[in-house]
Amino acid sequence: MLYGRNLDRTRIATLLAEAREHRRSGALLLRGEAGIGKSALLDDAEAALRTSGGTHVLRAVGVEAESNLAYAGLNQLLWHVRDRLDALPAAQSAALRTALDAPGAPADHRDRFTAGLAVLTLLADLAEENGPALCLVDDAQWLDDATASALLFAARRLTADGVVMLFAARDAGFAGSGLPELLLERLAPDDAERMLADRDVPRPARARVVRESQGNPLALRELAAAGRRRPPPTRSRSPTGSPPRSANASPNSPTKRSSCC
Repeated sequence: MLYGRNLDRTRIATLLAEAREHRRSGALLLRGEAGIGKSALLDDAEAALRTSGGTHVLRAVGVEAESNLAYAGLNQLLWHVRDRLDALPAAQSAALRTALDAPGAPADHRDRFTAGLAVLTLLADLAEENGPALCLVDDAQWLDDATASALLFAARRLTADGVVMLFAARDAGFAGSGLPELLLERLAPDDAERMLADRDVPRPARARVVRESQGNPLALRELAAAGRRRPPPTRSRSPTGSPPRSANASPNSPTKRSSCC
């Protein structure tokens, strides 16, 4: 369940509805700090599309260790639809085969312009078949340059194809994309409180967790989980079960007698 994201979900739902009902395409960049809920919104968009009967969802995640490998991200995104390359115009098919290292790829045919055009054509073909088509790219700040160029080339040229492209990136990453952006804010205290209540966090602990997390959803979940694992404080007792002797009491000091004896 997503908390405090009704407006964000509505904006994404509008893009999907426009693609499904009117074959209008759109692209959007979700931006925000780590743990703010970008990936959760991408998951939510995929679930919404599948619930409405859509089947074409392409996903990729930028990987920092692969950010210097040309077309590493595009391989993730398109590998399971590589059998559709034959239907593309010859030049576009050749460019994508080379990018994906697919069988039949011509040698030395790395053309980013044609690769971007091929991505656009392939997405439009998928949407035409059983639209809309949804393209989800998480951690876009770590995409390799070749993949980023190809995907942004396609995203900027979407028109009446029934394609939706959603990118997610951290605050300062994936700059200069030229795409409309949606900045994700931290959760309001009421939404954070509701999230903790649904996770059975005791009421006395909620205010502290909300304060320490500062409304970051990931921090809320982790602090809530840590709080549930933490054993409640217990008063130490002596082996006989009686309260411990005062630290200032002497072991030889006489015990206080009742005044009646």
